[in-house]
Amino acid sequence: MTKAAVIQRISIDQLVVGMYVHDINCPWTDHPFISNAFLIRSTKTLAEIGGLGVLDLFIAVTRARGVADTEAGIEDETDVDV
Repeated sequence: MTKAAVIQRISIDQLVVGMYVHDINCPWTDHPFISNAFLIRSTKTLAEIGGLGVLDLFIAVTRARGVADTEAGIEDETDVDV
């Protein structure tokens, strides 16, 4: 049995390297990434996402790598069912 991902909506300025983007929150034709879901591995990727003009996006908290929830400032966010 696999653990279900905890999905949260966060502001784009809360996004940090190590978070797993569940949904960029824009059509796939409007961004340069192969998928809407991926692990943020570099500051270059952060900058590319920042340049998309989205204000918020969805992350999979349980798939993050090396990021504490409190470090990202999302400890008080509520879960979002997608």
